[in-house]
Amino acid sequence: GFVVVAVVPMLPLTIIAQRSTDAETRLAVQEDLASAASLVAAEVDLHIREHVHAIGLVADVLSQEGDLDAAPQILGSAQRHFPNFLALIAADTTGRLVTAAHSDRIDGDTNWQGQYVDDREYFREAMRSLDTFVSDVFLSRGFATAPVVAIARGVDGPDGRRVGIVEGSLDLSHFARFAQLHAARVEADVALLDRDNRVVFVTGGVAEVLQDASDHPFVRAALAGERQYTNTSGRGYAVTAATAVGARWKVLISRSDAPLVAQLESQLVSAVLGVYGAAALALLLAELVGGRVARPMERL
Repeated sequence: GFVVVAVVPMLPLTIIAQRSTDAETRLAVQEDLASAASLVAAEVDLHIREHVHAIGLVADVLSQEGDLDAAPQILGSAQRHFPNFLALIAADTTGRLVTAAHSDRIDGDTNWQGQYVDDREYFREAMRSLDTFVSDVFLSRGFATAPVVAIARGVDGPDGRRVGIVEGSLDLSHFARFAQLHAARVEADVALLDRDNRVVFVTGGVAEVLQDASDHPFVRAALAGERQYTNTSGRGYAVTAATAVGARWKVLISRSDAPLVAQLESQLVSAVLGVYGAAALALLLAELVGGRVARPMERL
């Protein structure tokens, strides 16, 4: 009787202790997701910043030359040193391509003669501004039909007048590789969105590349700062978001609650069984001890 009385209050205490452990485990998962999202965001900014610097160097060298005559050699060298550019181009003030260098990953037509880019935003901005222009994600044309980010800057002549622009089309597959790497580390899905919430890279079927994902429940929940969301099937997910400050891209990460719930339920069952096991062992010991004490008493 004493053992039963002792065990009864242990059950709610065990459940309370397990719930505290559950909360700590969920917090640790959330911290892991937030860390992964922050690492991806930092990598996005670093990667774009490195390539902005590269285009700046190319433009500076050509500006020192005072024209675009040396562009073929300089763009070729830049392509070798910065292979994540799918293509590098130089265009004159009319938008006509003067030369181009392209990645070996391009399988299509690489003929640039007679092509114009005067309708592209990056050309207009580079002609107008003194700064290096970084575009939103868009679908490239010509050398490769692929989602890219354009990084462009103007080139000036000896008199300070603009003589053209240089532009690099940044391959987005690099972002996909490191985003997937960090997401896999925490067994989660990841969505990388540009400043307009269009998909740069995604796992888990949020939307297709370049589609606006603003209305997806996962995206709405993460951008609203929520830590959980439930999909239309009733499945729960832990979510988090981080922003690449320079690029103004968003990194959203989600992880299904199902494995964690299964783990926590298993731990609770184990804890309760442990209490019952301890109680059964205590009863057995009590019977053994009681029997040994009773037998000498019977002989008196």
